[in-house]
Amino acid sequence: MPVARIAQTARLQVRYQVGLNEEGMPVYRTRTLANVRADSDDEALWAAAAAISGLQKYPVAEVRRVDSAVLAEA
Repeated sequence: MPVARIAQTARLQVRYQVGLNEEGMPVYRTRTLANVRADSDDEALWAAAAAISGLQKYPVAEVRRVDSAVLAEA
C-alpha cells in the first residue's frame, strides 16, 4: 500500500555551550524556534541560525532541524 508523507511544520533548534560543570564537562542549553515553514531549505535555516547566534553570548554547539509530517494512504 503506497503511503504519502505530508509535511506539516518544522522547528529550528540551536544548542549553545553555556559553560562547564564541576567535572569540566560542557553544559548546554537549547533554544527552539517553532512554526518554521516546512518547505524551508536547509541553507535558509542555517543562515537564520547564524544570524541569531551572532546576537548570543554563548558559542553554538549544534543546529538542528526537527520536521513534523503526517503519513496518509496515497
